[in-house]
Amino acid sequence: MIVLDTNVLIYAADEHSQRYGKVRAWMQRALDDGEIFGVPWASLLGFVRITTLPSILAKPLSVEQALAYVEQLLGSPQSFVILDSGSQHYPGFARLLRSAGIAGNLTNDAHIASVALANGGRLATFDRDFSRFDGIQIIIPD
Repeated sequence: MIVLDTNVLIYAADEHSQRYGKVRAWMQRALDDGEIFGVPWASLLGFVRITTLPSILAKPLSVEQALAYVEQLLGSPQSFVILDSGSQHYPGFARLLRSAGIAGNLTNDAHIASVALANGGRLATFDRDFSRFDGIQIIIPD
């Protein structure tokens, strides 16, 4: 399983991004190879938040466009699955933050990384901060 970070979802949806074509092609190759994409709630929430902000994207999505994109992904349950953190999530999350020795802006990253680890997934991201977490396997989509 490949767990998708927020930034990968954004690049896959933002046609104006320089990474759009590469990320879309990478995702299609992974799907063609039988990969399943796991999407933590934090990644979905971050996607909707960021893609609808005009202060971040030159051409932000409308709320309807952002939600339609999420619904399109979720409409392919054999390829895209929502990854719940579950009631046993906290110990792994706390371990990652403690081992990194920092929280702040890494808090959501630790959550996504701990969900990836709990599900035996590799994390697709462009965010180098994930390398601070022990045990996480990172894939840079290209």
